[in-house]
Amino acid sequence: MCALWLKMIGTSDKHWPESKRYDRKHIGFRGRKPSGVHCGDRVVLYAVGGAKRIFAFGDVTSEWYESKQGTEEGWPYRIDVDLKVNLVPSAGVNADEIFTSKGELRRKVARRSHVRLTDEQYKRAVAKLQAASNAV
Repeated sequence: MCALWLKMIGTSDKHWPESKRYDRKHIGFRGRKPSGVHCGDRVVLYAVGGAKRIFAFGDVTSEWYESKQGTEEGWPYRIDVDLKVNLVPSAGVNADEIFTSKGELRRKVARRSHVRLTDEQYKRAVAKLQAASNAV
């Protein structure tokens, strides 16, 4: 069975722009290698900082790899992704809406680049993003 991930995009100091669609076919990781993430897993993207919204979801299409270009950018490890829904963050969904208890998002993502989601959290995220996509 595939793993389900919430992947933070941007940092608290350098936000992903709220009006910019995620325009890459890969996701970068800094620090530790994302050894738990594998081809066939599913991912939901979360804009850290400004927007604090989930805005895309899709499939992981590669194992992690090291990229020279990524090293220069400060995000040396990468996975390739195929995004099924990809909105600008401002059109996304408040990330707190996929969690059941208040403050769960903050506790879960504190100082992490990616965290596992439960089946229910993932299904809720996908349903909300599909609804937001249809409204655009």
